[in-house]
Amino acid sequence: MGPLYLLLLPIILIVFFMPSFIAMDRNHEAERKIFILNLVGGITVLGWLAALIWSASGKSD
Repeated sequence: MGPLYLLLLPIILIVFFMPSFIAMDRNHEAERKIFILNLVGGITVLGWLAALIWSASGKSD
């Protein structure tokens, strides 16, 4: 693990959890469910896209 890995890891984690960050920022009513979907289904592109769309849509508190 070189220095490049240490630079890329935080960027990858930020992008991976972007749907959760958006839901938290918007105070989305399903914030916890979006986080769980992001954590479990985010490994697949379809699960990540579903979490992203869900976090950007719907009502926010």
